[in-house]
Amino acid sequence: MEDPEPVSVTHDSLVSAKIDLMFDSEILAGGTAFFYRRDEETFLLTNWHNVTGRAPVTRRILSKSAATPDKLVVTVPGISESGIVKFVRVKIPLYRDEEKQHPVWWVHPVHADRIDLAVIPLSAALLQDISNKIRMVVANEDLVNNPHVQLGVGQDVFTIGFPRLMDAGGLPIWKRGSLASHPSQALEGLPKFYIDTATREGMSGSPVFARGMVSVRIPGNQLSGFEVRNRFIGIYSGRVGDDTFQAQLGVVWRESAIVDTIIGRTIGKTSF
Repeated sequence: MEDPEPVSVTHDSLVSAKIDLMFDSEILAGGTAFFYRRDEETFLLTNWHNVTGRAPVTRRILSKSAATPDKLVVTVPGISESGIVKFVRVKIPLYRDEEKQHPVWWVHPVHADRIDLAVIPLSAALLQDISNKIRMVVANEDLVNNPHVQLGVGQDVFTIGFPRLMDAGGLPIWKRGSLASHPSQALEGLPKFYIDTATREGMSGSPVFARGMVSVRIPGNQLSGFEVRNRFIGIYSGRVGDDTFQAQLGVVWRESAIVDTIIGRTIGKTSF
């Protein structure tokens, strides 16, 4: 029998983490999350509807069991000291109190749940526990994110998550699409844009990257060239409309909405 072929995993496949949305010991649903860093603080990002179990704006409960989550179990991918891909599971309570009246997540300071985004600040102790085991990858770090990639309508984008909770050996699935509107445009007066792609449930909370060519200088040489790089541009939060095949447009919230939420530090409202 031949030895299995070694698999090369790029760092950008380690950006997304699968999450279980839980109430007590019951798994209500699953989704996607990722890490984001600003001013030496690290945050877990996912959708507002993932942490509340409710539809944005209408606040309708999404679970068939009529329950809403009180914790997330996050499967964090990373590289171990021996250089292999390793997964660490961590539990993140969604409330500070047993009565579940004081959420841990932040919402947008102006639009609140009209923007389907939740930012969870992570404690130094939790981050240290993770870093003792793996080197995790953050969506906006230089290793995977090049802000010099120019953006234009029709450009290739990739949504990296877990469609219908499928994975590839624990790693996320890359769904390819294109920019259907320019990220700088404010649609419906909100910091969102559309991508043209056939996404599925479970990808809610996925990071979205645009792909393009950037100029690079060859080390130790006066010559310069070009290489394909990715740029983090926002967080995916679902399709336009309830019909899977209606327009096949996905909604992405701009990175600026993430930054505004971190700066605003506006605590969300309880889902109970």
